[in-house]
Amino acid sequence: MRFKPSRRFRSKLRMQSTSFQNRAAKALKNLGLNPRSKGVNLEPVRGRKGYYTSRISRSHRLLLRQCEDENGDFWLVVDFGTHDKTY
Repeated sequence: MRFKPSRRFRSKLRMQSTSFQNRAAKALKNLGLNPRSKGVNLEPVRGRKGYYTSRISRSHRLLLRQCEDENGDFWLVVDFGTHDKTY
């Protein structure tokens, strides 16, 4: 599973604490290792075809979009935010 972070994601992440940055990196690693793992909580966003969320922490989610390029499928890491703002 390949990930490509968006410019928005990278910019917002740089403004967060090192602890939060490490949690986000760990969440992406776990998602890459086993997207069906219960702790990852990968689920589609209703009403937004191709978009999914995944858990960073109890209160924060990653927003991902399933994409394809010349090298195959990948996940664009669009953004992150609180549970309510991400949905």
